[in-house]
Amino acid sequence: MSTATELKKTLLILLCSFMLLQTVSAKHIAGGEMRYTYLGPGFDANTGSYRISLRLYRDCNAPVGSANLQQVVDITIYQNGVSTVYKQLQVYMSQYDINSLSDPGPCINNPPAVCYEVGTYTVELDLPLTANGYTIAHQGCCRIGSISNVIGSSVAGYTYVATIPGTAITPLASRNSSPVLDMSVFRHNTAFTCSNLAAMINYAATYAVAFLLSLYLQYIKMLGPETAGLILIAQPVVQVIFSPSAGRLSDRIEPRMIASIGMALTAAGLLTLSLLAPETPVWSIVALLLILGLGYALFSSPNTNAIMSSVDRRHYGVASSMVATMRALGQLMSMAIAMMIFSVVMGRVQVVPGVYPEFLTSVRLIFLVLGILAILGIYASYARGKIRGNNQVTDSG
Repeated sequence: MSTATELKKTLLILLCSFMLLQTVSAKHIAGGEMRYTYLGPGFDANTGSYRISLRLYRDCNAPVGSANLQQVVDITIYQNGVSTVYKQLQVYMSQYDINSLSDPGPCINNPPAVCYEVGTYTVELDLPLTANGYTIAHQGCCRIGSISNVIGSSVAGYTYVATIPGTAITPLASRNSSPVLDMSVFRHNTAFTCSNLAAMINYAATYAVAFLLSLYLQYIKMLGPETAGLILIAQPVVQVIFSPSAGRLSDRIEPRMIASIGMALTAAGLLTLSLLAPETPVWSIVALLLILGLGYALFSSPNTNAIMSSVDRRHYGVASSMVATMRALGQLMSMAIAMMIFSVVMGRVQVVPGVYPEFLTSVRLIFLVLGILAILGIYASYARGKIRGNNQVTDSG
């Protein structure tokens, strides 16, 4: 009987100790980041010298009993491509700071108490230059309990990762210091590369359309700004109507087929607009805008679907940012083409009745160039290959 009682006491003590340890170790990490800096060639041949930095943020207002920032953390370096641990490091805290929001500015009323302890852990080492590079990781537990998009965040662990690219991407890739864009998503991934190229071409071919037609309708057709605006609404209205259906359709049919058809419609509309004349009826311009709107609707959603489907889930952020980057580059290219042709054909003059012929010639030429660009986009869209049943996602390690 006494043996059973002693056993119960022992189990109770162990249980209480475990719960105490869990309480102390939880609810203190609010965030963090892992970075690396290339310092130059290493001591040995074919090596690089790197500074690896981990930064952890602890909530100053963490519940009583929450653990403090660790004085020593474990950082593991994995060699990409072979799925093996290259080196395990124990890194001491090299810097400790407290960051608090004392003056948020007049735009914030009743500002919350914001205070974080910041621990920085830094180590320098040489790594052999390899084709696939390295992945640096730190894992720990646990986060603060108020992260809205993480269920049970107070008992959830965290992982902070940085990737040193290998020489297989470019010979100088390993010399970048914590690059924002992971170039491995482009490596041997035709679908991702061609889909982004097609997106940039599509935006480059279509962004200037509204700008050009608004000037044409007001200067050549002598319409007021309100009337010209109502006419131009035809294109986005068609986009809004058909884009959701095109996106759903691309879940069942290869996105390259639908997107290529959309790009072809865009090219046809642009080339037809290159034939604009002073006597061109308004209804035909509206019809061409409807064709352009349908073409953009058939291209945009399936192409975005193809981009996001061609990468692994861990690269969704990179893929989404590339969509935005291609949109910005395409829009910039579109307006650059238009301004360059206006400058060459018309020169630095105001658009007055005396230069309307040169203005119309410029508009035609711009639409012709944009149409040819859209034809190139058809090839980029179709060359991406199949997404369904032919996974082109590559694993960078």
